[in-house]
Amino acid sequence: MRRSISSGKDSLFDPAFYGVIKVRVFFLFLLLFSMFITVRLYRASKDILSDTVQVSTEDGFLKLIKIDKSKVKYKTHKKNVHRDVMEFFVPPRVPPQQKVGPSDVEDDSNLSTELPQCRSCFEHKFEYVINNENICDGGNESGVDILILISTTFRNKLKRDAIRETWLSVSQENTQNIRYAFLLGFTPDLHLQQQLELENIEYRDIIQEDFIDSYRNLTHKTVMAFKWATTFCNHSRFFMKTDDDMYVNTRNLLEIVATHNSDLQTSVGGTCMGRGKPHRNQHSKYYASVESYPLQHYPGFCSGTGYITSMNAAVQIYEMSKNIKFFHLEDVYIGLCVWKLGMRFLTIRGFSIEQVKPRDCHYKNSKMVTSHGVPPNLMRGIWKMDCTKHKVTHRSHDDAHIVVPSMT
Repeated sequence: MRRSISSGKDSLFDPAFYGVIKVRVFFLFLLLFSMFITVRLYRASKDILSDTVQVSTEDGFLKLIKIDKSKVKYKTHKKNVHRDVMEFFVPPRVPPQQKVGPSDVEDDSNLSTELPQCRSCFEHKFEYVINNENICDGGNESGVDILILISTTFRNKLKRDAIRETWLSVSQENTQNIRYAFLLGFTPDLHLQQQLELENIEYRDIIQEDFIDSYRNLTHKTVMAFKWATTFCNHSRFFMKTDDDMYVNTRNLLEIVATHNSDLQTSVGGTCMGRGKPHRNQHSKYYASVESYPLQHYPGFCSGTGYITSMNAAVQIYEMSKNIKFFHLEDVYIGLCVWKLGMRFLTIRGFSIEQVKPRDCHYKNSKMVTSHGVPPNLMRGIWKMDCTKHKVTHRSHDDAHIVVPSMT
């Protein structure tokens, strides 16, 4: 009897016995965690069916943002913003490597070639969260030659700093003939908003409106650029829209507007394309559903990476945008405005939608105007490059051609 009791006590302290207990506890934890995730996803799926969720596609993920607008304030002292915002990510339904079948591509062969009438359906009634309306005031006697508005995002401060220190340093803090500002939408992230406001206190070159800053809202950001330009800087001779990963040779840009002054009064210049078909492949980054774009073709457009036009044309484009239904591809949307106005596109040599190789002083000679995808370290390296001993190739006047928008 004593032996059996002793044997039982020994078994209680057996390492193998405790090993089994640990395994069971681990699996119990996994079960509870999976139940927690299931409940969160179930609640999220209910929200998708309500009006409280905004949906935007960004970098291959579906981003769902639930916002209680009655609680979210645009003041940084409201510490409850985070509690009123819920963000999570749902993986795309189809992996990028999966082949696209016939059912994934919408048929648009029977669509119209005429843009539906729409009067005052897109008036861009957003409010400014941050606005530096005096950017174009004062300066030298010759006035403002070019206003450059740059699309950016909250996490790209390093890019903005690099631009300020390099190709936009010629503006001398918005006191010369070239003026600029960075454009953003709103973020429910209180910390990011506070950082942006501190950055604006230092540089006074931020413009922000209260639409959610996302890829799907780039058209709002671009229309915001045209609206701000025509409202607060309409005495500038020319207007340029570009992105925060672009290097712009401002000297060559000034030469471009002088050479093509007449054409740019009735056209938008840059890397421009004629008529093209929408992407009906549902898994394309540039996908356009038949519901969002009920036409067979795009009339043409200039790449949103960088384009230039006269302020006179910019005013007309903004006014026309009020009568063009929202479409999420911002460069196509501006192309629709240009087409309805009877204006044209001007393909100009030197505007590049790819990264120009940083060799032989290409960035500082008289050919290059824009280069795409330039990171901050490369931008600074190019700016510091000594090109005084390199031969400069002079620009020809025959370096641009007209592209006429067309649906047929």
